[in-house]
Amino acid sequence: MMADTEDMKKMHLLVTPHQNKKLPIYRWYHFNHSFSRDLVWYLIDKFELNSQSIILDPF
Repeated sequence: MMADTEDMKKMHLLVTPHQNKKLPIYRWYHFNHSFSRDLVWYLIDKFELNSQSIILDPF
């Protein structure tokens, strides 16, 4: 699946933890290999997942 330009712009911001710096709890500990909290919600919407979908957390 190829991402269009608009998706690429959005993903550019979401694949880094920089947006989390303004959020309580998420800024408690800095982890270099983390991503934005909103990335998960973005992907759930993009792939039209629902409460019956299974999402695996590799961590």
